[in-house]
Amino acid sequence: MASLMAAVLLAGPAVAGTRINQTNGDLLIAKNNYYTSNLYKFGRNIVVEGTLEKDLVVVGDQVVVSGSIGGDVIVMANQVRINGPVKGNVRVFADTIQLDSSIGKNVTLFAENIFLLKNTEIGWDAVMAAKKIRAQAEIGGDLLAASKDIMVSGRVGGNFNLYLNKQGQLTLNSGTIIGRDLNYISQNKLAIPEKTVGGLVNYYPGQSSYAGSYLKSFYAIKIIFSLLGLWLVGLILVAVFKKKLVPVTNLMAEKVGASLLAGAIFVILLPVVVMILLATLIGLPLALIIACLGLLLIYIGEFFVGLLIGQYVWSCFDKKKISKAPLMPAMFLGVFLFFVLISIPVIGWLVKFVGMIWGSGALILGFKERHKARGTRQ
Repeated sequence: MASLMAAVLLAGPAVAGTRINQTNGDLLIAKNNYYTSNLYKFGRNIVVEGTLEKDLVVVGDQVVVSGSIGGDVIVMANQVRINGPVKGNVRVFADTIQLDSSIGKNVTLFAENIFLLKNTEIGWDAVMAAKKIRAQAEIGGDLLAASKDIMVSGRVGGNFNLYLNKQGQLTLNSGTIIGRDLNYISQNKLAIPEKTVGGLVNYYPGQSSYAGSYLKSFYAIKIIFSLLGLWLVGLILVAVFKKKLVPVTNLMAEKVGASLLAGAIFVILLPVVVMILLATLIGLPLALIIACLGLLLIYIGEFFVGLLIGQYVWSCFDKKKISKAPLMPAMFLGVFLFFVLISIPVIGWLVKFVGMIWGSGALILGFKERHKARGTRQ
C-alpha cells in the first residue's frame, strides 16, 4: 500500500490533450481523454471512460472502468466495476467486484463478492478468492477459486481447481464446460453433472488439495519476502543509525504504556487526517505525503519491536543489559522471532497490531523528546 501511494504521488500526468473533471474527491476521465503512458489516480469515486495505451492504477471507494485499457488494471477500492476491454492483466482487491468485459491475460480477484457477468472473457488464467462467486465467464486457461459459495455458468478451458470452505457449495449450471480436470477440496463429495468435465474429477477431503496447497504456499512466500524485506531495512538502519536505535528500544521498554497510547492515537488519527485532506482538492498532495510517511513510520515501528525482542533474548543468554546486546545479531534474531509470533493462527494479527502501535508510538515519543531537548539547549 505504501509503495502504491508513493507511485501515485510521484507519477506525472502522462496525458495527450486531455481534461479531467474532479470535484470533492470524485474523478471523471471522460471518453475523449487519451493517455499515452501509465495513469495513477487516488480519489473517492473514480470513473474511467477514456482510452489508455498502458497501465491503470487507482485507489478509491467506488471505481468504474468502462474505457479501453491497453495494459494492466490494478485497483484497490470498496466497489469495482470493469466494463471496458483490458488487453493486459486485471488485479483487484475490493469488497465487491463486477466484471463484464474482455480481459486479454490473467485475472486476480480478492473480495467478499465476485460477479463475472456473461460478457466476461478471460484470455489466460483466473485466480479468485471470495465468500460468494458467480462466474458466467469464458476463461481460456485455468480457474483457481477459494470460496464458500460458488456458481459457474460458463466455460473453463483448462483445469478448475477449487477450495471450498466449511459447508461450502459448488453449483455447475446447465451448459457449463470444464475443458480439463476438476480438482476440489470439500468436507463432502459433490455431485458433478455428467458431460460437464472434459478430464478427471478429483476429490480431496481434508487439507491436501491443490488449491489448499497453493494458498498455503502463497502465504508462506508472502511471509518469507516480508521477513527478508524487514531484515534489509534493519540492516540499513543498524549500519547507518546505530547510535540512535538503542534510545528508542530503551524508551519502548521503559514507557510501554505511553508508547502504546501514542501509537494507538497515531493509528486512529492518520486515516482521519488523510481523508479530511482528500476532501479538499488542494490537500490531495499533502494527504498522499502524510499517508506514505505514516505507513513508513508504522513499518519501521515493527522493526523496533523485533530489535527489542532480539535484545531481550540475547541478554538472557549473554547475561548483559538489554542495551548492551550487539545490535546486528539481535536485529536478525528478534525480527525472525517477531515474524514467528505474527504467523501464529488466531493471535498473530493481535501480536502484529500491538507491535505496530508500540513501535510507532515509541518513535513518536522519541521524536518529541529529541525536539524538547533541542529546545532546551537553544
